[in-house]
Amino acid sequence: MPVGKIRPMSILGGMFLSIFFVHEAFAHDLHLFAAVEGKNITGYTYYHGDVRVPDVEIKVYAPQEKLLGQITTDDNGEFKFALSYKCEHTVVAVSPDGHRATSVIKAEDLPDDLPAYHASTVEAYPEAKTPKANLTLSETQLKIIVDEAVAKQVRPLREQLERYENKVRLRDIVGGIGFIVGLAGVSFYFAGKRKN
Repeated sequence: MPVGKIRPMSILGGMFLSIFFVHEAFAHDLHLFAAVEGKNITGYTYYHGDVRVPDVEIKVYAPQEKLLGQITTDDNGEFKFALSYKCEHTVVAVSPDGHRATSVIKAEDLPDDLPAYHASTVEAYPEAKTPKANLTLSETQLKIIVDEAVAKQVRPLREQLERYENKVRLRDIVGGIGFIVGLAGVSFYFAGKRKN
């Protein structure tokens, strides 16, 4: 083949082969699911296809990138982080092979009875206070119980939505193949026009 001339079939073949390399890249894309359950941030890490990833380092940051704590996922790729401040939390997961994922927990999603966060007075997480036994519930306590129950019910829906968003769908694959065939058709058209 002379230098400077590219055959349309080689372009089509190259585009077709690139589909497999893109799929490999998605297969190792680290994902992080994090949600609030009571006074904890719970969640898990996974690769494409809902493959859980154990031993992932999880770092939790307050605003201005102040590190609040660090944990590691268990054998199922799950983690649980105790909350002590009502502020936006940024959860960062870094896998042993260097892949990274981030999730943000907004302050309004956290329980109202947590103390406010102030960057100038950050200290280690304070000891959790155990509430005294009480047979009557205040409005605040009732709100906390309802919030925890709702969070427990909403979590599976959020997980399902997360999996749906990260799933390669058949229509995406067919659309990609159609795009490649269309590009090949355009290149064949111009190659045929050049010969005439």
